[in-house]
Amino acid sequence: MKLSLGDSPVIGYQHHAYRLSIMAQHTDFFNWLYCNYIQLVLIKKPYTPMLDFYEFQKSSPLLGEMYIPKSLITKYTPLIPFLKDRLEEGKYIMTFVNEYYVPNRVNYQIMHNAHDIFLYGYNPERDEFHIAGFNESFLYNTGEIETALLEKALLHFDQSEGELMQWVDGMHLLELKPSGTFGFDQQIMLEQMEEYLYSRNSSERFRMYGNSAEHVFGVAVYDEIAEYLRYVNSHITDVRIFHILYEHKKVMHARLRFLAEHRGVQLPNDHIDRYEQLVEQCLILRNLCLRMQISEKLEIVNRMITLLETIKENEMKLLKEIIGELASK
Repeated sequence: MKLSLGDSPVIGYQHHAYRLSIMAQHTDFFNWLYCNYIQLVLIKKPYTPMLDFYEFQKSSPLLGEMYIPKSLITKYTPLIPFLKDRLEEGKYIMTFVNEYYVPNRVNYQIMHNAHDIFLYGYNPERDEFHIAGFNESFLYNTGEIETALLEKALLHFDQSEGELMQWVDGMHLLELKPSGTFGFDQQIMLEQMEEYLYSRNSSERFRMYGNSAEHVFGVAVYDEIAEYLRYVNSHITDVRIFHILYEHKKVMHARLRFLAEHRGVQLPNDHIDRYEQLVEQCLILRNLCLRMQISEKLEIVNRMITLLETIKENEMKLLKEIIGELASK
């Protein structure tokens, strides 16, 4: 049996793709998506910063989620039958594995590394589970894993490393909520666009739940990425930074089309076209990063920094016009 999956508009990090591929099947998905996935956050780390979409919580009225430790499950029942029962109930599973035991992963039989994985079905005849994630070619796709290997990958972390080790006992049961609803809210979308444009710390909205995060937000991430590039080594350039930037522009462009085609919002035609140009420029930027990794030609860095500055300037100018148009409607 296989649970159905929709197309995720964001795959730069797997945790986005897992949830969005479930939620994409909901009739209110685009209402929710285009009120989210606007703000960017850059988290400074010792060697490579992490760029991602800013999320306060990963919950949504369209998606049910339950957290349960694997150690609690195995205290009362074997893990594999538990997984099969949950899948039969229509629950998708996000959990953590030792990739040393997962075929078609870059660390398979090479290095003990803790990483997340997504289960969306199983085949009793072939005794295997259906999984999704990045393969050994760093492409996000679906595949299968033998049950015996999956069980070993789920439970054996003695030699594992990686920053996700603190989470390896966790399991998230995810479920589409067809009865959940989400109405499009243009005002909250506009507020987040302004927070992105003016690099405001969006975490300050939620100080009642915890102290605000001291990260870099909004268009200010461009300057941090440029600074990172000035000191980078071609071997360790993290292409995920530039892929997230590319996916951000794709979602921003799609949001404008959604406003025009489904919300009756009239924007100047060139606004959509100009965001499409930003998408193309960010794709070039990502591909330049890949080219630098292959060729090890550090002179490509200067082209990347110049392009980053151009993208930032063009996006800020365009967003000011778009926000002005939306605020007047």
